[in-house]
Amino acid sequence: MVPNETLMRRLRGLAPGDRAAALDAAGEVAAKELDGAWPLWAHRGQMPPDDDWTIWVMLAGGGCGKTRAGAEWVSARARAVPEARIALVAANPDEARRVMIEGRAGLFAVARDGEERGRMTWEPSLGRLRLASGAQAFVYSGASADSLRGPEHHFAWCDELPKWSQAKDAWDNLMLGLRAGVRPQTVVTTTPRPVPALHAVLA
Repeated sequence: MVPNETLMRRLRGLAPGDRAAALDAAGEVAAKELDGAWPLWAHRGQMPPDDDWTIWVMLAGGGCGKTRAGAEWVSARARAVPEARIALVAANPDEARRVMIEGRAGLFAVARDGEERGRMTWEPSLGRLRLASGAQAFVYSGASADSLRGPEHHFAWCDELPKWSQAKDAWDNLMLGLRAGVRPQTVVTTTPRPVPALHAVLA
């Protein structure tokens, strides 16, 4: 049973210690259901804008839940568009794997249940993650702009864009290939850093 909004409001109203105690008392199954009800408990900055958009930038400091929000958004798009090709772009392939795929708030962590997680296949040698729905996510490096020249994607998740050593060219190539499907979209999760590439995206 998915937690309802009334329950969520009650939990939010509890002091942190009381909330933890209530979740412990509810048991592991209930806690997992609660964790999976992402739209009910995510804060406003972790949810996509309501209007029609192409680029959504989550610009905030560490610990505010950017990675979880990015992974949840990718997972939701994969479920909604099973044929989707999704670009995962980080400063380098190791960071993409460590943060976006295998991280504490990455794509494996936000899988809805053990069955969904079990149907996900990560192929590091190919830089490809097959999600449970059949959608595919491909890892790219912001240090290798040419790798983004040519491939087409429905969606993209870009992490820490200011750390990409070829940020401008990688971003431009990504945008040229973001043309599959009805409404291509890109999420950027990043901490604020005064670099020209980020200023250009925000503009």
